Amino acid sequence: MPTNVFGIDIGTRLMKVALLEKSLRGHEIKSLKTRSVEGLDAEGISEELRSVITEMGYDSDDDRVAALFPAGKLSSRTIFVPLTRRQQIIETLTYEIESLTPFDAEDIVCDYVPIQASPEGTLLMAWIALRDDISSFLKIFHDAGVDPEMLIPAPSAAAALTGTGGEGGLALLDIGYGSTSVLLMIDGVPVAFHNTNAGTADLQPAPGENEPRQSLESFAAYIAVETRRLESAAGRSGQDVSIGRVVAVGGGADNAGARRALEAELGAKVESVEWSGDVEKSKVLAGAIGGALSLINEGGAGVNLGATGMDKRKSLSKNRAQATLAAVLFGLVAISYIISFAVDQARLDGRYEALKNSVRSEFHRALPDVKNIVSEKQQLKNALDEIRKKSRSLGGGLGERDMFLSRLNDLSLSAPKDMKLDVDELVYEPEKIIMSGRTESFEKVDVLKKNIEKLEWTRKVTVERAKAALAAGGINFRLEVETKA
Repeated sequence: MPTNVFGIDIGTRLMKVALLEKSLRGHEIKSLKTRSVEGLDAEGISEELRSVITEMGYDSDDDRVAALFPAGKLSSRTIFVPLTRRQQIIETLTYEIESLTPFDAEDIVCDYVPIQASPEGTLLMAWIALRDDISSFLKIFHDAGVDPEMLIPAPSAAAALTGTGGEGGLALLDIGYGSTSVLLMIDGVPVAFHNTNAGTADLQPAPGENEPRQSLESFAAYIAVETRRLESAAGRSGQDVSIGRVVAVGGGADNAGARRALEAELGAKVESVEWSGDVEKSKVLAGAIGGALSLINEGGAGVNLGATGMDKRKSLSKNRAQATLAAVLFGLVAISYIISFAVDQARLDGRYEALKNSVRSEFHRALPDVKNIVSEKQQLKNALDEIRKKSRSLGGGLGERDMFLSRLNDLSLSAPKDMKLDVDELVYEPEKIIMSGRTESFEKVDVLKKNIEKLEWTRKVTVERAKAALAAGGINFRLEVETKA
């Protein structure tokens, strides 16, 4: 059955939404829409998002959503970690990044792309965002009734669309209104990222002015300098980035003059992405389309900044697919439990038989002349009855009040302040308490006995033993305290 997959890219001026249909044979772009969000606050953006996805037929129970996290709120680091398993890397990555940023580990969220793995560890590029920024961004979606399955770094989503699986170095330029992001890739793998503050707004006149803020040549020169600087940084981390291709996406990708100026500065042809019949929309919506493709092709297993602490709002009862899956899993668990119970029962039977033989052997060895030994079954039954009797007396296991801690405190207070007392043994039973140890003199033992006798819960206190401890000095004693019911 076909599945609808949405890619949603919320920029500073435009909201871009791509709807793709995934089927067994592949995928198809069903709808592309843009909405202006310029000047809107978070609440207004949520309302606009709710409006556009409702118009596109969004079904919260069945449809899947990939949201793009803005490049302007992203950072990256290329580092080596002495780990190879993904789970271990994810658990430690924020602490590895902490020393490279001005933020504490608990303030940032990271995911990564492996660049090169070896038995010694993994060279990776980490995507970094502030936890507060992610929470605020996701709230826009949650308030609109949308539950993103993936939160993808915007440059990473654009890379999924541009067919960047070829060999060699590539620079992906996402030219937006207020900024341009640069993503360097080697053989289709991201290795470095930087977001510049130059965008198509610089190619337009300022309010009240006739001339553009920046010429095409100076704009291209600035982007080229930032790209080359990023290329050098990647080289310092051991990556040989020699840019052979340049791909432009975003709203500024359709500016032929900007592309020609960039070609002159970078020394490589600048390609642009064209999808569907609406060429301009294809470039503007490249990220949104790429986000949906990432979810389709990677099944939610790709870079996902929202994987940790994401507030899922879908309930099981509202999601038919999840409910079906839960029912199947419940059935499997039930079957597994029954099988496990049967196997464990068989093992216990075998162990019990061995135990029974061992017990019988010990009885015969200890009492060779006794023939009518009580059966092992009866012995176990008697022991169980005794345990139940003690359990009823203790009461703690049944949710009743167990006086152990209170009585232990009373015994402690019964010792005179000037008494040196070393307790070697303390046995607590429902009907009595046995305490043995050492103190300085017979008089101190007698004082301790009399103080314990004054406690409201004691019936009788007996000094079972009190004798001089010649080796250690002082008196060894043993008291038995009978308790009231």
